Amino acid sequence: MGAAESSLKKNPDWKINPKAWSGHKNMDMCGQGDIMIISDWRAKYSVEDLKKIVEQNGYSGFSVGSFGHAALKSFNYQLTLSHCRPSPGYTNTIYIYSPENKIPSEAEIPLGWNEHTNMDMCGQGDVEFIQNCRKTHTLQDLRKIAEEKGYSAISVGGFDFAAFKKFDYQLTINHCKKSKGYKNSIHIYTPSEKSKMVQKEKKLEEKRENASQGWEELVNMDMCGQGDVEMIKNWRGKHSIDGLKQIAEDKGYSAFSIGAFDFAAFKKFDYQLTADHCKPSRGYSNSIWIYNPVKQNKFEETVSEKNEKYVEIYPPFDVNADVAPPPYSPEY
Repeated sequence: MGAAESSLKKNPDWKINPKAWSGHKNMDMCGQGDIMIISDWRAKYSVEDLKKIVEQNGYSGFSVGSFGHAALKSFNYQLTLSHCRPSPGYTNTIYIYSPENKIPSEAEIPLGWNEHTNMDMCGQGDVEFIQNCRKTHTLQDLRKIAEEKGYSAISVGGFDFAAFKKFDYQLTINHCKKSKGYKNSIHIYTPSEKSKMVQKEKKLEEKRENASQGWEELVNMDMCGQGDVEMIKNWRGKHSIDGLKQIAEDKGYSAFSIGAFDFAAFKKFDYQLTADHCKPSRGYSNSIWIYNPVKQNKFEETVSEKNEKYVEIYPPFDVNADVAPPPYSPEY
């Protein structure tokens, strides 16, 4: 797995930099970045000892909790809480080491759009592609689309499409890696607080609309490898999300999953799929869209009942159709 425990630098006189450490309960980088596993660590070290080891060896952090080992982690970028996910099925604390002045904090990143050359989130967070974009859109057009749809970034470069990306956290250059084998620019959007409020309200409105249609979106949850009945490759070049919904409804499918892969996976189960059946996505980002026709029918019935409640029943107007009706009177 990585370095052996015997090779660790362990200077007992090392002074920890307390300002460089942060602890986060029940968040983790589960199965990612593990450079060393120390079994039965509590018999040999304290949390402070582990911090010294991380600092001296240039690691990124460590995770300890309801398991017997300490997982020391190392990444080739500055690890932050935004990289982590809720711990699935266990309790823990992840301790993250952030050397002072190594990388600017997210608070120091200017609002609006920031361009970064030959950096990317390759294959991650892709939600929409516009083919042959240079002939149909300017960069400002692409940015406007991203802002209106609540996307996180756009990647353009030595390829004939624009890749729109969306993440459930504020994307920064710290998350990106150098582009390998191609040239590009990633344009990252950091909205102002006002823009965040507008986008949040828009998202709530979309959620209400989806619910009225019997649909629910779950981010980074999935039924991976289960219930797959149809795959549409390169779906972004052929369909919209609304188009995928229509396909699922017409064919009686239960859900579809889309994300950091080039296909849409339609799923069908002999029971009503719910969020409780799904599990956190491991090693990839996605959204699963679940269809519940009962919810849609109930919504339509509720709307119909409300409309009927407010319909006024007028007595028949039994006069010659060629004669103008009498003037409106409040007493009538």
